[in-house]
Amino acid sequence: MNRGHITAKREFAGNVRSQPTYWTTLVGLMITYGLPIAPPPVRLILFANQRAGLSFETSFYLFVLIYALAALLLLIVLVTKIENLPLASIGWRNLRADDILLGVAAFVLIEIASSLILKGAARSTTTVNSVLKAEEVIALPGIIIKLALNVVTPIAEEVGDRGYAIEHLSNCFGRLSLGALCAYALSLLAHIPLWGLGSFWILAPGELILVCVYCWRRSLWPSLVAHWLTNIYADQLFPALSPTLQNLLMLRGYK
Repeated sequence: MNRGHITAKREFAGNVRSQPTYWTTLVGLMITYGLPIAPPPVRLILFANQRAGLSFETSFYLFVLIYALAALLLLIVLVTKIENLPLASIGWRNLRADDILLGVAAFVLIEIASSLILKGAARSTTTVNSVLKAEEVIALPGIIIKLALNVVTPIAEEVGDRGYAIEHLSNCFGRLSLGALCAYALSLLAHIPLWGLGSFWILAPGELILVCVYCWRRSLWPSLVAHWLTNIYADQLFPALSPTLQNLLMLRGYK
């Protein structure tokens, strides 16, 4: 058992008043996964923004950005003020050099796994169309909105999907493996209402790698670095490459 595992267990082993209850855990999970499981309010807000003259894509990503910031702040308040726990209890620890190296390694593994999944998906028209539809949406917002999303949403997702969900579900089940498996499943399912079934297959390997990295170190930094690199590469760097180089890097035989 490494130092991260020992520290994480101590964070939940203090005074009874510092123990998260099932109710607070449920509230935290609702905050974390509330956006994708509530599509009607999302559509209502998108409609209002479109009426104000904003495009669908701009409205969608502005809503995601605002929700990510709100969810992040709410989780911090829930953990520190209501559950009376330090942020270290959800993996927010000091950054170390090997955290960055592990994050870079995880990013490389995610890209390799995603390439293999996309190559296999090329044999299925339905899956490919779903993936392409998601990629077209991702490529549309302006550079400023995309940069903001690439910085903010990984923080919110890693704090919620990894730090909060894994630690609190593990505390509920009594086992890290069960908590991590449940958090992994919830994170994948949460993407389907907004991104479609195509996102399930393309996100599954990356989500699994992020979960494994977090469980190994019990720190948000490695998975956060990997998430940042993955988003920036997909949204900023990859679209700027030539089609030939894109095909070479992502094995996209269907283009």
